[in-house]
Amino acid sequence: MDCLLHVRSMDMRLIALIIFGAVLLARPILIARPFIERRERRLADLRHGGEEAFFEERRSLEAYPPVRRLWVWRLIGLVCFLLGACSLIFEVR
Repeated sequence: MDCLLHVRSMDMRLIALIIFGAVLLARPILIARPFIERRERRLADLRHGGEEAFFEERRSLEAYPPVRRLWVWRLIGLVCFLLGACSLIFEVR
């Protein structure tokens, strides 16, 4: 019985991965926007004298911006979708 519950939970995870991949393929801005907005808010706070949470936080935020190119997010979505679908279809565990 435990084995059946484990398989069902794995199937639900794969279905969630497929849905996540489909959302990234169709509307990548839904996932990308929060990352971009959070970085912009934090960087503005630091520029106006906010205290850094860790060593050189401002420098790292300026040096490593989040990915703004939507094709990269779509590519990640395609990989998630294909990985989930192939794993579900071929029962790769």
